[in-house]
Amino acid sequence: DVLDDEAATAADPVYAAFYCHRLAHAVTLAATVRRRPVVLFARGNDVDLEVFGPHGLQILNAIGAARRVFCVSSEMEAKIKAYRPEADGRYVANGGDTRVFAPQPPTRGRARPVVGLFGDVKQKKGLELLLRAFDFTRFDLHIVGSVREESRRLLHGFLTLHPAARDHLFVRPFTSDERALVGHYREVDIVCIPSLHEGMSNVMLEALACGRPCVCSAVGGACDVIADGENGFLYPPRSASALAAAIDRAAEALLADADRVTRVARSTAERYSAAMERDRYLREFAAIDS
Repeated sequence: DVLDDEAATAADPVYAAFYCHRLAHAVTLAATVRRRPVVLFARGNDVDLEVFGPHGLQILNAIGAARRVFCVSSEMEAKIKAYRPEADGRYVANGGDTRVFAPQPPTRGRARPVVGLFGDVKQKKGLELLLRAFDFTRFDLHIVGSVREESRRLLHGFLTLHPAARDHLFVRPFTSDERALVGHYREVDIVCIPSLHEGMSNVMLEALACGRPCVCSAVGGACDVIADGENGFLYPPRSASALAAAIDRAAEALLADADRVTRVARSTAERYSAAMERDRYLREFAAIDS
């Protein structure tokens, strides 16, 4: 009913669902009744997890019926086409705000390099792997964001077993203030994204825009954005030893030429700006036949 009310005042409406979850099914039904095109946006957990949940069949039917399925990574586009070969999957990367998120000089006076873990710290974000890989004798760790209950328990257990790490691990609360978040990026030297699965990480784009090198597991959008050893560092997912080695490589690159690392990170982010994302979607929507 809500969709019909909105569409009643629109000329040649296109129905869209921003995630491929159960509401995509409802949007597809509404579009089918009105004989209008429907497009879906595949973002992350919707494709990685929800297609295997209780509404999976409805989601897969919606994917097959959609005129376009926009995917935030080429890996996700491949998944969409594997689930429904007839689907028209289109990779369109997220864009970041390269005006707000901009290079800042690092906080001075740090005794050792600081690694940052940002975002919604839940199981898929790889905190357990990072703690296994992390060398607290050489690096400090800043966790910035919402720490889920299971991650809080994990941290409590880890610090109980490794009390010496307490002086080198700091948890900062979630903030929706983007300028405050830029300040948190300024406090770290390296941003680590050890996700077990991922769409296109906004943290990665923000960190690169701030000139911070990223150490990423080779999943999702990281494989599209990061060329290992050139503008960041990739490692095989779920490998603690490979993650530790990638953090070491990032630290060595900063020590060798920090200015170059900052320039390359920033130039990468500029290829993934919000304006470029907007323009790509405008072109894609203009090409959809009614």
